[in-house]
Amino acid sequence: MSPARPALVLLRLYLLGFATVLGAVAYWQLVRGDELAVHPRNRRYWRTIRSYQRGPILAADGEQLAISQPVNASGPSRRREYARRYPGGAAYSHVVGYTDQKIGEFGVEMALNQVLLNLHAAPPLPRSLKAFLWQSLVPPERRGDEVVLTIDSEVQETAVRELGQRRGAVVAIEVATGAVLALADWPGFDPNTVAEQWSQLQRDEDHPLLARAYQGRYPPGSVLKVFTAAAALQAGVVGESDTFVCEGVKRYRHSTVYCHERSGHGPLTFRQGLAKSCNIVFGEVALALGGSRFESTARAAWLADRPQLFYPGDDRLGLVGRGSLPAALPAEMLAASGYGQGEMLVTPLWVAMLGQMVGNGGRLLEPRVVKAIHPRTGSGYALRPEPGRVVVSPEAARVVLSMMGDVMRPGGTAAHLGVPGVRVAGKTGSAENPHGQAHSWFLALAPAEAPRVAVAVVVENGGYGGRAAGPVA
Repeated sequence: MSPARPALVLLRLYLLGFATVLGAVAYWQLVRGDELAVHPRNRRYWRTIRSYQRGPILAADGEQLAISQPVNASGPSRRREYARRYPGGAAYSHVVGYTDQKIGEFGVEMALNQVLLNLHAAPPLPRSLKAFLWQSLVPPERRGDEVVLTIDSEVQETAVRELGQRRGAVVAIEVATGAVLALADWPGFDPNTVAEQWSQLQRDEDHPLLARAYQGRYPPGSVLKVFTAAAALQAGVVGESDTFVCEGVKRYRHSTVYCHERSGHGPLTFRQGLAKSCNIVFGEVALALGGSRFESTARAAWLADRPQLFYPGDDRLGLVGRGSLPAALPAEMLAASGYGQGEMLVTPLWVAMLGQMVGNGGRLLEPRVVKAIHPRTGSGYALRPEPGRVVVSPEAARVVLSMMGDVMRPGGTAAHLGVPGVRVAGKTGSAENPHGQAHSWFLALAPAEAPRVAVAVVVENGGYGGRAAGPVA
């Protein structure tokens, strides 16, 4: 063997190793560099941003929800440092979130971190060598951009008050725009002291760190009949005046459906079936619709997708939860899915989106909590709603909305509920679950003749929807 051959092999291995290391460095610096620079576990990041005046977070009506206050001047340069304060407290904990070196970030604070720190804007270039040297020693103070949310403080605080100390959530969405007016849930936490209480909050059996409004996943119960009705009307497999017979129980070759009215509703139309929340009617309608059309309509309605709730913020960490559909919907599961039982899971946010879609003539809009961003320099900009997608026809949506109006009238399951001076369209729901009493649901649209707001409420283990969740809405 030539003496030069081993040397050539070693040289090639050396060059290959060098290229591998160079490629890895390039990947982490050029591809992942921006992400790692602001990663919550990057100590250098936290040392740097302590001197940044993080931008404020405001409600739509101007109420301050998060602000940065100077605390001291430290280090050789005696640079001022800032601490985050949350005037809104626990009422906004799951939407505004928190930022802290020990526990990281959450909510708007996490999703819009680069905007709030103004990291997307390059610092001004020094005009002289002296200025360059001084800026290297004492970087200029950086101020973040102001973020205005769509959350209405009056609506949010009313939702928090009405929910009280019952595990659950309230979501309110503006029908025409998809703007989220309230994201309330209980229990929550005080973001001003969340770092000190972190261990206790993690151990708490009520899970106060869970944002139930957009992360909680629940069986939908009878509120899903609104979806089944819209999908079936769209497919043309049923008409509002079609008749059915409910005897309290319906046995199929593959499954058995029980109605909450165990003695049966007797003969009733499809419209009456929604008003009385008849499981027999909706089991039959779901079977007529078929698993393929049921699933395709659910996917068109983004049931299994993560909504871009914090747009234009970064949600790569999956802040927002999503519902789930079974891998397949055979006949033995389809009937139960039609009236909201079975293996389907939804978030309260999605149920409010369902109401928004019905109230908006069948067009579903992406829900959003960010209304506008106001940079420290230059002019601000408001975020316009996306065009969304058409899930069902305006006619199908109109019929469903009218049927939901019957739910609130005499003979309907929510006839005892209502708002003085305002006609409301609604749907009650009681979702059986293996963890105790049924979850209580209510979906409301108001005013019924031209809805402006869709509200979804869930009360965990609250029982009948008209008794627990309905009064909250």
